[in-house]
Amino acid sequence: MKTCPSCGYERQQKDEGIIPATECPKCGIIYEKAINSPVHKGIYAHHDKMIPEKESSQNEVSKGGATDGRTRNILQSCLAYIGEMGIKNFTIVATLMVIVLMCIYPPWAVNTTRGNYHVGYALVFLPPTERASVDLIRLIVQCAVVVTIATLVIYMVDITDQKKRRRESGDNDIR
Repeated sequence: MKTCPSCGYERQQKDEGIIPATECPKCGIIYEKAINSPVHKGIYAHHDKMIPEKESSQNEVSKGGATDGRTRNILQSCLAYIGEMGIKNFTIVATLMVIVLMCIYPPWAVNTTRGNYHVGYALVFLPPTERASVDLIRLIVQCAVVVTIATLVIYMVDITDQKKRRRESGDNDIR
């Protein structure tokens, strides 16, 4: 194998004899594991090879600005986990996490005789001013938008799954 399926690195003549032929000199991944991973087989099966990282100069490496493939491996592991978890379950978990974060970092407003004025976002235990209170209407609207988007994503995934099952079973009726 000349090109790494994970980072796109092409083996050089200088790599021979130093690094085993079964391992990528740049990211360190074992070629066989990369090819058999759920990420490579599932999500990226339609790609001939992964998108290679930009080449880095020696100065960037010494400054710590370049990655050595570890970041890409972490991202691929996360995508594989999402693939195993299922998009519906991932969407539900992500929606709940976003709502919790919105409740921890809510919108704040100040009520005056002239009306209700938005004063920004802050942590729930550190209000922006003494007179500020959580803007519940804005928070509820934000949560409703997030739940609506999540519902649409789950609905679209469900429709796609139904069409896929119909194609696999040979039922071509359009319903």
